[in-house]
Amino acid sequence: MRNFFSFAYNIYEEEVMFEIKLTVKAENICWLKDKEDNIKTAVERAGGAFDCGDSYGNREIVISCDNRNKETVVKGIKAFISDIYCNELKRAYFLKRLRLPMLKGLRKEILIRTLTAFDRERDAELVASLLRLEKQFSIDGFYYFRLRELNERWREIAELTEANLMLLYDESALNLLLKFLLSAVAPKSETVRILQKSGGYIIKAVDVPIKADNILSAGELILNLVDIAPMEIVLENKITDCSLLMKLSDIFDVKDANNTLSFCENLQ
Repeated sequence: MRNFFSFAYNIYEEEVMFEIKLTVKAENICWLKDKEDNIKTAVERAGGAFDCGDSYGNREIVISCDNRNKETVVKGIKAFISDIYCNELKRAYFLKRLRLPMLKGLRKEILIRTLTAFDRERDAELVASLLRLEKQFSIDGFYYFRLRELNERWREIAELTEANLMLLYDESALNLLLKFLLSAVAPKSETVRILQKSGGYIIKAVDVPIKADNILSAGELILNLVDIAPMEIVLENKITDCSLLMKLSDIFDVKDANNTLSFCENLQ
């Protein structure tokens, strides 16, 4: 009788519980940097449980939930995995592949961020079409054996960049290249509003999780805008940094609060 109840409980548990173990080999643990807290928060908000730890040097993440919460939890897991491939690894690919001695600091980071954002929706679509979650899922194993097409796409982008290296020496030509690449990126928000405040800048955007009181430096502002790739930028007040204003105008479609471009006359 006891064996029967144990057997019945196991069947019941399988029917009402979802559990998955995500693994990453020791040499690739850096793929997860700053991302575990995000998936932990998403899983727990969806009613699931999250645990992680190291086993023989490898990283293991165990996620579980009731089946009634499975759809939401699985959606969060897939978004987490896709973000690793389409952002973290894509960025790492370009940093390793491209030799850009003419670009330093912020200028180099802007280009790398732009290349990472370029075609990101197609990258995500490819990952989604192939991703099938098993009870134990190897994040790095899936990348190495199933996502070689991603590397082929990134190779083509890198080769296009290398073929136009001479453009990167000229600031205007570089900005034109950035504008072209960003024009092909699906925006996370159609319109972004910028407010200069307390020596920095605040971004206001729909559908993008940005803290309303988060004051950014000029460099942080540009990097955030590259990631959002808005169709237009609206300036809520006067931007006093002329070099920043010129950079924004060269890369994005910028208007003032009156929906005009007249402010650009002051940049000539």
